[in-house]
Amino acid sequence: MKLNGVTDDAIRLRLFPFSLRDRAKEWLRDEGTGSFDTWGRLVKAFLVKFLGNEKTARLRNDLQTFKQSDDESLYEAWRRFKRLQRQCPHHGIPDWILMQTFYNGMTHEFRIYIDAASGEAEASEKEVEDARVEEASKETPLKPLAPYVPKIPFPQRIRRLRTTVTV
Repeated sequence: MKLNGVTDDAIRLRLFPFSLRDRAKEWLRDEGTGSFDTWGRLVKAFLVKFLGNEKTARLRNDLQTFKQSDDESLYEAWRRFKRLQRQCPHHGIPDWILMQTFYNGMTHEFRIYIDAASGEAEASEKEVEDARVEEASKETPLKPLAPYVPKIPFPQRIRRLRTTVTV
């Protein structure tokens, strides 16, 4: 939205210093006026400075290993998951992976509810058969793959890679 030709970035950049105090305010002052020409660059620099790699890695891990507690409702789990995302806004995880992580972190009971609400509750006959085959294959010990892997000396493998890969 533009207000009298002023962009959202310009408004954010102008108001951001008023939200800071102590070390953060000092950091921005040390960076100098006009150091950041876009809101995105300012946010990135701020998060790198005040969140650090270690904390970012921990928060990203918390997000990727999300699990619903046994006594937690669907609503509470969703709020906690969204809070984790807000704590690490620069996590860089695509939305589809976030949704998959949330779904996989839910208890079996709530996954059934989610499936029912999304119309995925009724499995086709093929899906049921595929599940049976997969379950049966887990019970069958796997044969070693060694007889099926061609024996090519290592340097020859590298030569083949070089000839097949084009830049």
